[in-house]
Amino acid sequence: MADHQDWEPVTFVNTKLDPQQKKHVIAERRPGHNNLSKKLEGDEPPPPKMYDAKLRNEMTSLRLKLKLNQKTLANRLHVTESVIKNLENGTGKYDPQLVNKIRRLAASGSC
Repeated sequence: MADHQDWEPVTFVNTKLDPQQKKHVIAERRPGHNNLSKKLEGDEPPPPKMYDAKLRNEMTSLRLKLKLNQKTLANRLHVTESVIKNLENGTGKYDPQLVNKIRRLAASGSC
């Protein structure tokens, strides 16, 4: 064993369990059968932030002002066309970096 490792050697021992112990071990492995897998009420994460109608309309008007279609805009921003479609129809998750990219592109006025 190398001198630079401080790991302790691990030895596995094969022990046979009686049928009663096997049932207990199997029950512990099943999801939903232990206390750790139970979720507390109110323990769920908040829903993801979506694009609101005002922002969606602003992004669409910026794209049209630049005379770009969704595919061309997606290529310029290095994202997929579906990301732009989801932004404009309101089904995509809010991405502040994407919004900033579109605003910078519109501010530069490059077509």
